[in-house]
Amino acid sequence: MGNKVGVDDLSEKNKMRIQASLTDYVAMRTEQNVMLTRQTTVLCLTITIAGVLFGLGYSLIPQNISVVAEKASAISENSTMITENMSKLAEDVSVLQENTYGLLRFGLFSVIIPCVCMFTGAIWLDCAYRQQRLCAYMYRVEDRVNRMLEVKESCDTSCLFWEHFAAEDSKTKKIFKTNMLYYFFCLALYIFFPVLCFVFDRFVMKTKMENWGYIIIGIYALYLVFCLMYIGRIMKTHPYLEKKGNKKGRQSSSKTSR
Repeated sequence: MGNKVGVDDLSEKNKMRIQASLTDYVAMRTEQNVMLTRQTTVLCLTITIAGVLFGLGYSLIPQNISVVAEKASAISENSTMITENMSKLAEDVSVLQENTYGLLRFGLFSVIIPCVCMFTGAIWLDCAYRQQRLCAYMYRVEDRVNRMLEVKESCDTSCLFWEHFAAEDSKTKKIFKTNMLYYFFCLALYIFFPVLCFVFDRFVMKTKMENWGYIIIGIYALYLVFCLMYIGRIMKTHPYLEKKGNKKGRQSSSKTSR
């Protein structure tokens, strides 16, 4: 078991199995890189779009409204013939401006930005789940190839060992480890940032919530359930969190089947 089997000692059937496993392993590694690139792209788009919309809601809209209000005030002061009518018109314009400002502000902070985060967050979580499934599958491919070659699971003797090395490295660190900070940051962005925008709009900017704002709250509640379900599936699929007993049972069953 400790000595590596030579290529000539393998049967033709095992050679074909190993070649098929290696080809599958390379394809899975390529797909994993695609998922990682897609995750990074979605994250960058989320930060860019959310940042631009947040800046628009905080800076540009108040400036446009103040300019319109100044023009209406100037018209009211310069009018000498119909002062009362212009004052009333200025008040109506002011109320309209305030309603328009509140509607646009509510639309940006409480609807558009949360919806963008929820949509991109769903895509990011799906990519993370697919990536973990690929890791779990490659972990088993490494087991299969090393078992057919009859080599020990170590970096020096194994033919394929990266996923096993990552698993052992992950077990030796605490939960707040550097390789998990990326996922903690992304989850905080996609789960808590929509809530922060809504709270900022409601309590800091003092925007009155429209009736259809409750629909957004309902959608966010469903999105939160969706996130928790995906996180649970990722945790179950994660090959690094498997118990040693399950691994030994899987190896013994595979040996029996052989």
